[in-house]
Amino acid sequence: MAERLPGLIVRPMTEGDVQRVLEIAARTAQAPHWPRAAYLTALDAQATPRRIALVAEIDARWNPSATSAEIPLCAADKAQGEDREGLAPPSGLAVVAFAVASVVAPQAELESIAVDASARRRGVAHALLAAIANVLCGLGATDLLLEVRASNQPALELYSGCGFEPVALRSRYYIDPVEDAVLMTARLN
Repeated sequence: MAERLPGLIVRPMTEGDVQRVLEIAARTAQAPHWPRAAYLTALDAQATPRRIALVAEIDARWNPSATSAEIPLCAADKAQGEDREGLAPPSGLAVVAFAVASVVAPQAELESIAVDASARRRGVAHALLAAIANVLCGLGATDLLLEVRASNQPALELYSGCGFEPVALRSRYYIDPVEDAVLMTARLN
C-alpha cells in the first residue's frame, strides 16, 4: 500500500458534492455511471429505500498513524478517535471518493463506491467502507451485501480484506461488457 493521504475525513454527501462525485464516477470504469438525479435521490432521507451517501475528502485532522486494518466495520468513528457525527462539510477541501448504500434493515446493499485515481491504494476505500458500515449499523442493518465484477481483482481483494465473503455468482449480471458478478456479504458488528 502506498503512503496514506493526510487529513482524510468521511462525511455525508451534500448536493454540492454531486458534480465532483459524477466526475470521479465518470473516470472510474467499474463504477456505475448514474445520472445526477440518482445521486440527488440518494440524498433524500424520505426516499424509499433509504440510502446513505458519504464522501471522503482531505483534511489536516486525519491521524496518519492509524492503519486501515485498524478501522473495523461498524467502528470507524471510534477507531479514528473522533465523533464525526454532525460534522459540517468543510469548505475548500477535495472530495476524493464516495459511496452509496441502501438499507432495508436488517440488510443493506453497497450500491456504489469509487475512489479517484490519485487517492487509490491509500486506505481511502477501507475508511469509507468502515464509515458507511457504521452508519448502517445505526440504522439496524446487520448484513452488508454487494456485487462486484468477477474480473475486478483489486475490488475483490479490498472487500475480502474488509471481511466480505463471496456467497454466490450471478452469471452475466453486468453488461457492457457482459460479465459475471460475485455476490459478497459481510456481517456488521
